[in-house]
Amino acid sequence: MRAPWRRRSERGGLFDACGKRIRAFLGCSVPLPHPATHGTVFYGWPGGGAGRNSKVGTNVPTAPNEDSLNISLRQTISPHMAIREILEVPDPRLKVVSEPVTEFDDELKTLVSDMFETMYDAPGIGLAAIQVGVPKRVLVIDLQPEDTEAEGEVCNHGGHEHVHYPVKKEPRVFINPEILDPADELATYQEGCLSVPDIFADVDRPSTCRVRYQDLKGETHEEDLDGLMATCIQHEMDHLEGILFIDHLSRLKRNMALKKLKKLREAA
Repeated sequence: MRAPWRRRSERGGLFDACGKRIRAFLGCSVPLPHPATHGTVFYGWPGGGAGRNSKVGTNVPTAPNEDSLNISLRQTISPHMAIREILEVPDPRLKVVSEPVTEFDDELKTLVSDMFETMYDAPGIGLAAIQVGVPKRVLVIDLQPEDTEAEGEVCNHGGHEHVHYPVKKEPRVFINPEILDPADELATYQEGCLSVPDIFADVDRPSTCRVRYQDLKGETHEEDLDGLMATCIQHEMDHLEGILFIDHLSRLKRNMALKKLKKLREAA
């Protein structure tokens, strides 16, 4: 998915206050554009992220905290990473239903490593294995929030002084994910996708959801997700069923999006 999406009410354009373009993709790896702001660049809603809202009182272990998760990933994912080709519509492989992962071995670690490298290079905030041609139920997500504890870059735009902070990496791996309890309330984000480049559209999805998944060791976790993380994982899980975000649009809007994509390719 392209880099962070935003709610309809948060729209403000495709540029930040300093005129810098801010568009990335979700896994569909394409994150969506941030809203324009003179303050902090929007990277999601409070509470979204690695295990911050996991419920207790279950026999299934909840997700580890972000620090232990990042350390664990650095220790277990292969250091030899490669950038893979991202499939784009109308590649028929994007419509394939992915198969469950049954072997938690070095081959899986290599795949996940390559997926992260590919996602960061795109750039995006989420990616499904099928997007790099592997029909396995594997997702990687990193919302890459601002690191407000790091030294920021002071900027004065239009007489308004503000600070730009570097982003920090918070990689998440979801293997064989399942959505257990989607909310009735919907949230609208403008979504984009690395497999449908330069196309963006509003999509309604449950605002929160409970997800069960396995990690690289095959251990099972459950946690509640909300905000951008909830939207992102639902976007990425669609890929596992051969569904693209444009499939949620009306036939008219979908055809318009595909025609626009065709024109962009012809002009390139």
